[in-house]
Amino acid sequence: MANFVAEPEASAEKEKVRAPAGEGTRLHISLPPEVLQRLKTIQTETYATSLTEVIKNSLIVYAALLSEHKKGREIYTRGTDGPEARLPIFL
Repeated sequence: MANFVAEPEASAEKEKVRAPAGEGTRLHISLPPEVLQRLKTIQTETYATSLTEVIKNSLIVYAALLSEHKKGREIYTRGTDGPEARLPIFL
């Protein structure tokens, strides 16, 4: 399971390093090796420039799925060679 620790922007000042304007809160995340490997695989497959980009994009998709789920909608996928299949969403 991942551990999340929020670090306020002010901590950068303690180290005499200023965070760029609008950077926000920095998170330190401990992940099991298999989860980190999955993130790296997604980074490679999507040509993301960083793991941060992968996580930010994942949050965008997750928020969209949550929004549709809250409206009572279901998500389906359709391949070129077959019928639609319902995508199970675990929220």
